[in-house]
Amino acid sequence: GRAVQRQRLRLMRAALDRTPRADPALYLRIDEVERSFAELARRLRGDPVRARLNEPGAPGIAQRVGNVVGGHWSTRQPPTATQRRNIEIAEGELPALERELAALIDGPLRELEEALAAAGAPWTPGRRVGR
Repeated sequence: GRAVQRQRLRLMRAALDRTPRADPALYLRIDEVERSFAELARRLRGDPVRARLNEPGAPGIAQRVGNVVGGHWSTRQPPTATQRRNIEIAEGELPALERELAALIDGPLRELEEALAAAGAPWTPGRRVGR
């Protein structure tokens, strides 16, 4: 999940700190990958800052599904039109998010791992270079 990727990137940053001959631009690449994961998480879970401030915003995929489950859990009534629409939206958005996540992991994250390995950075958990 998100915590695993965040920890993985934190360890990559620490490994980069211990690699004096590495290109400093790798820090910017780590930042970019972190931002990409954060954006995917926002689309999945919604914007936590807006939620804490009680500001309106588009709900995330998980929020849509959670609202349906919470609102329908203890009733025998059929789902409302709003509940059905939330499920339709979630079903429509989830496949694209999954594809983008896989592309981020197999693209920029993997390229970053390869660049760290090429710079002689210490190994970090989860590194898949050479696979």
